[in-house]
Amino acid sequence: MIKTKPLPQKNKLGNYSHTLISSEDIRQFIYCPRIPFFRTVIRFNPIQTPKMNIGRKIHSDVHEFTIPKVSSSDFPDQYLNLYLQAPKLNIHGQVDLIEVIKSPEDLKNIPIFEDYLELVVNQSKGIGCIVEIKTGKALEQVPLHHKAQVVFQALLVESNFNILILAGKIFYSKTENQITFPIWPKDKSWVLDSINKLKSSFNSEVIPSPTIHSGKCTNCEYWKICMRV
Repeated sequence: MIKTKPLPQKNKLGNYSHTLISSEDIRQFIYCPRIPFFRTVIRFNPIQTPKMNIGRKIHSDVHEFTIPKVSSSDFPDQYLNLYLQAPKLNIHGQVDLIEVIKSPEDLKNIPIFEDYLELVVNQSKGIGCIVEIKTGKALEQVPLHHKAQVVFQALLVESNFNILILAGKIFYSKTENQITFPIWPKDKSWVLDSINKLKSSFNSEVIPSPTIHSGKCTNCEYWKICMRV
């Protein structure tokens, strides 16, 4: 009797175990859980509208200039336009800007960091802030999906460098102003949980529920295959 090797078993949860989740995936997932599912599992490519193409062109062009410097030439150090991967978390993405300060003492110059002083004074890591560039106008509050994108980038940076990310900034190129917000451990846990939920939707190939905010569905490019069914 001829012995043969058994055929490799297909992953019971699908073929997405090695798929890297991107910062754009998590932004879209928080905005509407169905969008990354349509893009990755259904592989639906919506028609690009002129407005979407203009937005991409502006975002590409905006990287040709540097965000306005702070008063001191060496505070903080700035690292622009980095692509990073964190295989252990199955994530990857582009980071527009990392600001790194050299000493916890420098946090006293940034009011939003005051609550962190006791947490970081005895740690040896660098201390940083993620800056995300947006092409629109500044809003009064950072939208939740934009915050998730920045916290996701914080996880990427911390996985690659000896840096503790304590805050995020959204820089609006149209008005050249920015909103700064703290990134707490609970924020990182929230995004890690969202990453796992997104992975689960890919692996199970079960379409997630649509966003609870039906107003977002107006003029959505995915409406034709979604329709909130």
